[in-house]
Amino acid sequence: MPRKKQFDQTDILKKAMERFWKRGFHATSMQDLVDHLGINRASIYSTFPGGKEQLFQEAFQLYQKEYGFDLDQVRETLKQKSVKAFLKDFFQQSMSELESDTDRKGCFVTNTTCEMSTQSEEVGRLLSNHMAHVVAFFAEIVRLGQERGEIANTYEAEYLAKHIYTFLNGIKAVSKIEPDIASLQHAIEIELSFVFGG
Repeated sequence: MPRKKQFDQTDILKKAMERFWKRGFHATSMQDLVDHLGINRASIYSTFPGGKEQLFQEAFQLYQKEYGFDLDQVRETLKQKSVKAFLKDFFQQSMSELESDTDRKGCFVTNTTCEMSTQSEEVGRLLSNHMAHVVAFFAEIVRLGQERGEIANTYEAEYLAKHIYTFLNGIKAVSKIEPDIASLQHAIEIELSFVFGG
């Protein structure tokens, strides 16, 4: 009879996510994971036969679930709020998260994109899927803004959504080397001015 696991797999993934988020994939050794997760190597390989990379991939997928975008909730919010107010609040929340990030670990997705996108085919696929999901999220918001007359039809919704996605990841990357929230706020004001035409 197989031995019953003495740990909660979701809890292990959360701890692994925190470790990879802070240190990155390559700087996190298997011994780091053993120490941080509080389980031995045999248990890790028994649960994640693919070793560190499988653990990383599943931790990344957990991050997507926990920090993903809920379109249904957004649609409800936009019934009482303008698209501009929504995006302004969205960026403000992003800035608040960066400001409270005393470890300056940045964004897990942005970090992974910079470190792993060309080094692992599977991680690259996860990142591409994540980008497609987020761009679709922004495209729906932009489309609604265009229908309401808040955003000009100069650009197709998908192109403008990809621009917003690129900007968002850019400020998250910059925040790791320039944690001056005030300067990032100015960048956001310029971005909103561009999106909404002044």
